Amino acid sequence: MLFVWSKKATKRWLVNALANAGAYEGLSAPARAEALRAAHSQKSDENRVIAWFQSLPDAPWFIQQGIKERRRFGWMMLVAFILALIAGGATGLSALSGGRDGVVNIIWVLGSLLGLHIIMLVAWIVAITLLSPQSSMHGLGALIMRLWQTIHKKSEQSKTAAARQAFIDMLMAGPGGRWMASGASHSLWTGYILGAFLMLVVAFSARHYVFVWETTILSASDYGYIFAWLSKPLDLLGFVVPSPADVEAAGWPGEILDQPAPWAPFILVAVLVYGLLPRVILSVFCLYRTRRALDRTEIELERPVFQALIPQLAPVVQKTRIIDDAPADSISSTERPQWDDDHSLPAPGGPVAIMGLECAVPLMGWPPEPGNGMASVTDLGIHDGRESERAVAGKAHRFVRLIVVVDLVATPDRGMEAALKRIYAHAGENLVVLLSRKAACLERLGSRDTSTRLSDWVMTAHRAGCTLHSIVALDLDGDDADTRAALACLYGVREQGRP
Repeated sequence: MLFVWSKKATKRWLVNALANAGAYEGLSAPARAEALRAAHSQKSDENRVIAWFQSLPDAPWFIQQGIKERRRFGWMMLVAFILALIAGGATGLSALSGGRDGVVNIIWVLGSLLGLHIIMLVAWIVAITLLSPQSSMHGLGALIMRLWQTIHKKSEQSKTAAARQAFIDMLMAGPGGRWMASGASHSLWTGYILGAFLMLVVAFSARHYVFVWETTILSASDYGYIFAWLSKPLDLLGFVVPSPADVEAAGWPGEILDQPAPWAPFILVAVLVYGLLPRVILSVFCLYRTRRALDRTEIELERPVFQALIPQLAPVVQKTRIIDDAPADSISSTERPQWDDDHSLPAPGGPVAIMGLECAVPLMGWPPEPGNGMASVTDLGIHDGRESERAVAGKAHRFVRLIVVVDLVATPDRGMEAALKRIYAHAGENLVVLLSRKAACLERLGSRDTSTRLSDWVMTAHRAGCTLHSIVALDLDGDDADTRAALACLYGVREQGRP
């Protein structure tokens, strides 16, 4: 088991185990900030997800639990191998003692030791080459893996169960499942044939056997063809094989005769070449393919838990997808506008509309509702920069206030400034820019950089034409009484219980 498990497999297993256990829920602010910093340094979605989960507080415990799970599986395979070794030895001894005392039927011994092995080997080759991947998951290896799953089905802790389930899913349900099951099966067959081989060596060393072949309906020439076919590959490999005369002399004459022919070495070599060697080679090959498959296994980013997480892990500079992605620092300004968000706008004297510009859906929902009171607000939807002008064209004149929600987590670049300018061309002085998600920005950037980001957004909106008093900072993710009250003021709604 240790040979097929790599660092890449450990990372992907860790993500699935932590996701199964729900370890990403209820994080403290420092832990979440640390995980976000680790994720932002990665380039791909999968690597960001991996970095996020590796930085969680429960990750070290799960890593140690993964080592324990692999060791348990390794010990189980070792016990199964020893049992296969004993079973093979018993089969070898039974094949030698199945007839007359001291007389061994050559064909009977070879058939007992190699017959089922060859049939199962041919069946595996057909399944692995011609049938679907699931067809190779019903053999001896798959049975052992399911037995291990059944034994450890109940766990004392939910975290232990999550770790074990992720381990089982990766080995059995992933692309490496068919190769892992095949490798386990070939390993057990290796133990079985090795046990038989060792028993033959011990028996041939401790006792004297006479080797014969017997038949009722076949002739000596038929057996000559059989032994010639069995001996040819061994002869090509340089082993000593019985001659046609030896084959003819081994016919059962009804009495025990002393035979100098190399039948004992022939049986040992046949078991070695036709039985043990193919299984060893296939075991190594399947374990190699398992390792490759596990290394290439990707995290199922389509899972809801990852789909909800990926947008939060994306680098801040990638949140804006419009026109010109030059950063706000490149916007030349010798003096930033003096802006203070501690003010309130007068209540609008008519209909109000709200639109999102390159922003995530806030925790308050969309469109955000103040809660108490009735808000007659027109929802223009959430749009990117290219669609924003189309959303307000021909409609802006209907409203006395057009609230455009932007995301402080996003970078206010020249493309965003151009989009706001186009909206301002339709809405004019009725445009209000609402800067949202300050708490999320603090988590990602820290206090100092958040202050700079806020100032960049104010400057961008101001350059687009907005007056400073029409730029408002209100975190729509903060679903509390103060947030709802401020939102009600923007909508021109008087909350119940307020004068």
